[in-house]
Amino acid sequence: MGIKTAEELLETEPENAGTFLLLSNTYASTGKWREAARVRKKTKDKGLKKQPGCSWIDVGNTVHAFVVDDNSHCEFENIYLLLHDLHTKMKKIGHTLHEDLTMDFNL
Repeated sequence: MGIKTAEELLETEPENAGTFLLLSNTYASTGKWREAARVRKKTKDKGLKKQPGCSWIDVGNTVHAFVVDDNSHCEFENIYLLLHDLHTKMKKIGHTLHEDLTMDFNL
């Protein structure tokens, strides 16, 4: 179903790099490596690049925004310390991470 949906999205948004990435990752997660490589090549040939993901967090009525791999935020170290603490607490209650859906915070 994910593959069909992504293919339909590509018909309506052929320049959306995020959709190409979604389709490639879906192929890869189902073991369809040739199809995944074909989609990645097509993305590269079209010169498409995905915009980095952006997250917001409200701390004490102040909204902080940051993007993937951003270490320029004034609270960068505190953010990563908080993530590490949260990860530790989640592990203690039995939560496990799906490695394909997580970012590397050296946890």
